[in-house]
Amino acid sequence: MTDDVRIIRGRRVVFERKEPVEHLRYSIDVFDERDNLIEVLGRLADLLVAQSAFEAALVKYPDKRICLRDRCRVIRSSDRDR
Repeated sequence: MTDDVRIIRGRRVVFERKEPVEHLRYSIDVFDERDNLIEVLGRLADLLVAQSAFEAALVKYPDKRICLRDRCRVIRSSDRDR
């Protein structure tokens, strides 16, 4: 990656571009009945941990529509699994 150089108040400032610290591929999200994202319960890097967190969220929030997603793809959804 290349650095980003900008002039701020007459001074040359170099912003280093770095790779993301974490790659949080999976998310556990809460949606309303119109498919609007209400809340992100968590983001995780490991699928097995994400699946366990999804199961725990189902127990804790039985009345909410919860989805386990891999970026934009839905892996599991509480309204499909019931």
